[in-house]
Amino acid sequence: MEKRVDNIKFVEIETYVHATEDIDKIVQALRENILGEVKIPIILEVLWGTFGNRIIRVKIFVEDNSSEKILKKVLCNIDNIDKLKRTIRDRTDKAGNIYIRLNKQELIKGRLVLDDESDDIVRIKARVSRRFLKDNLDNLVDILCRE
Repeated sequence: MEKRVDNIKFVEIETYVHATEDIDKIVQALRENILGEVKIPIILEVLWGTFGNRIIRVKIFVEDNSSEKILKKVLCNIDNIDKLKRTIRDRTDKAGNIYIRLNKQELIKGRLVLDDESDDIVRIKARVSRRFLKDNLDNLVDILCRE
C-alpha cells in the first residue's frame, strides 16, 4: 500500500464576535458550513475593546488529516469560486500559506462568500506543502475539488 503524502499541513480559522452578535449562531455556522463532520475544539477567548466592550475571538486550529477535508469544504463550496481561481496567486505567500476571507454574515446564512473588502470576516489560513503548491497553484482549486 502506497503511503499518501500530506499536502495540507494545517488550517487555522479565526473570527471576532462583538457584543451585538450571537456567539452561538456564529459557532453553529462554523461547525455546519466549514467544519462539517470534523469534530475539533473551538477556542473562545474573551477580549475587551477600547471602550470596554466585550469581543470574543473564535479560533480553530486543525493540524491532522482533517485539515485537508476542511480546506476542500471551503474551497469547493465558495459561491464566487471563479474569483477564487483568478486570485489564488494573490492569496498565497512564499511559505505556502493560503489566505481566504469569508463574509461572516453570509456564513451565518449558510453561504461561503469571499470578502476582501469588509472587516466582518472569517479569516482562514491554510499551509500547503510548497512542493505541491509549486506544481499545482494555478489549478489548486480544481485539483482539490475533484479528489
